[in-house]
Amino acid sequence: MNAKTKNALQTVGLPVLVGVIVVLLWQFGFFNQVAGLTAMQLPLPSDIGHALSQKGSKAVSDAGVTLAAALIGLGIGCVIGYLVAVVATLFPKWGYGSLTILSALNAVPIVALACIMNRWFETAMATKIAVVAIVCMATMAVNAYRGLNDLQPFARDLLKSYAAPRWVLFFKLRIPNSVPNVFVALKINIVNGMMAALISEYFAKDTAGLGFTIKTAMKMGNQKATGWAYIVVAAILSIAIYIIIMLIERRVLRWHASHR
Repeated sequence: MNAKTKNALQTVGLPVLVGVIVVLLWQFGFFNQVAGLTAMQLPLPSDIGHALSQKGSKAVSDAGVTLAAALIGLGIGCVIGYLVAVVATLFPKWGYGSLTILSALNAVPIVALACIMNRWFETAMATKIAVVAIVCMATMAVNAYRGLNDLQPFARDLLKSYAAPRWVLFFKLRIPNSVPNVFVALKINIVNGMMAALISEYFAKDTAGLGFTIKTAMKMGNQKATGWAYIVVAAILSIAIYIIIMLIERRVLRWHASHR
């Protein structure tokens, strides 16, 4: 078994195997018995699958609404976060304070942000995008700042020995050095962004999206399987986008030592 095959089995095979075992234990009622939960409180995978098959077209539509808000908010938040990191790098005397502000803002609970943004914006989509963007900004800013400033001393000294101007040091060394950190932030933010979009939909006035349907289904005693089905859809979306980002990272960072 070569190294690539072994790495693929560890990266993909093991998580899939664990997932299959968990689903089988769940289907046979193991978790219900251990936690003392009824099938109404914790529906079986077969019930969740049946509910999802009945709500197929609506589930796809709701997933599209939530995914759009999560991706747009993710893009806006990551761009702003990276720009803040750039400003903090170029102007450290006063730019570093912006990182502190973003970090403090990130400490505000998503529930509180959703309620505040719901009053600031007239449309539910704008509210969701704003919440996701705020949640994603700090992670990108902190990670990008680290990548822009944690430089290899020999690389920086080499450029300085050639009397390279500041802009060459920035574009040829700092920005390429920050790319691995950007992907770290993206992988963290896709999970946080999806969660922020779901919570925003839970409190929004809109009648579309995974979060709204989860809230509605959980309030109705006979539709809890539908709520769980939408939770599964949200998890699948997050995992799928995470994998896509990971594949892009491997292709983009072929030059980096961690991907050789």
